[in-house]
Amino acid sequence: MSKLLALPPHMPHISKVLLLLLWLVATPILGCGNEAEVTNHGVEPGLVVAIQPDEDPERPGYFDFGVVEDGQIVSHTFVLENKDSRDVTIQKVDPGCGCTVARVMRIEKDGSRTPPMAERPLELLILEPGMRAEIELLVDTKAVKIKNIDKLFMVRISTNALDNPYLTLECHLIVDQPWQIAPASVNLLNVPQGAGATGKVTIKSANEKKGLMLGEIQSLPRGTTAKLVRQEQFQAPVWTLEAGFLAPVPIGRQGFDVWIDTVRADGSPAEPILVKVAGNVTADVGFMPERMILRPNPSGIGIKTEVGLGKTIAKLSSHLSGHTLKVVGYQITGDQADHLEFDAQPVRPNANGASSEWNLSLIAKDSLSVEKFTGTINIELDDAQYKQMELPYVGLGFVQ
Repeated sequence: MSKLLALPPHMPHISKVLLLLLWLVATPILGCGNEAEVTNHGVEPGLVVAIQPDEDPERPGYFDFGVVEDGQIVSHTFVLENKDSRDVTIQKVDPGCGCTVARVMRIEKDGSRTPPMAERPLELLILEPGMRAEIELLVDTKAVKIKNIDKLFMVRISTNALDNPYLTLECHLIVDQPWQIAPASVNLLNVPQGAGATGKVTIKSANEKKGLMLGEIQSLPRGTTAKLVRQEQFQAPVWTLEAGFLAPVPIGRQGFDVWIDTVRADGSPAEPILVKVAGNVTADVGFMPERMILRPNPSGIGIKTEVGLGKTIAKLSSHLSGHTLKVVGYQITGDQADHLEFDAQPVRPNANGASSEWNLSLIAKDSLSVEKFTGTINIELDDAQYKQMELPYVGLGFVQ
């Protein structure tokens, strides 16, 4: 048993206190009864990567696919082992890229595979101590947006392990796309129904050392067209693809694929390339929007403004190349026609006052007072084919 040291009577008070504190630190604290035991269990490693023969032992959880041709689907299977002394549950497997799909399986003692328990949230797989699981990662190179550069994608695994609940798997690849297409597709904003339209893209080799050349265009859907023209730029071949729709074209969003054969330097066929073509098909001459909706001004009902109680606008356009129109008259028919004013102004008119675009406006006069009304604006045109067009209108909320 430790003894309390006697302090000399001449020692200053502060020195006595300091000596007492030193004695307390150096003396074990005795408890009543048995002394408490402190046990350190250490850190549980959780799930660890079991290195496979095709993996780098110096970099667990990493796999390199190398250079992969565009269009291929590649896969690799990681093996994870529960190194904890308790069960570990795989709660979530989250691929960080839309080009990657993860498949999870538990490896049973007999070598069979058990799929995850999809009906139990946050409990995909439960692994007993020493049990293993497979994480198969499938990468669709078509879904990799940027080609011909290093791509590192990660998969995050969440578990209920106490010390190491998260594990990250990494894969690297370079998607080899041998062709550069600019722009990436043919996208036509306005395709006249009665005339059709085409657009162009430029195609050239991304690696001239491979000696790849474009071949023939494969068969096309009915009502479409595509042709290739080759020229030389800086002593290298460059192709222009012109593709689009032949008239008449159904109104609405339309699209098709152009597949082009490719040939290697030795004459053997290589992977064909794909160019997508899409367009928004509209009437040759039409309104945007197709109906005018008239509502009160934000300034409030009954307040006189330079545009009356309300104003709405639309545009009359010809989508035919070189075609111009001239508005020569109009008539408002329907509800509240006497309380409405209509105006049409050409956009960049020619010498004859005709234009391919007209700005249209409909104004509610101050005298208008009704909850809802409808009607039609009959627009007269100085055009041999389109002599008259009808633009419907509706008014809402004009109650004073």
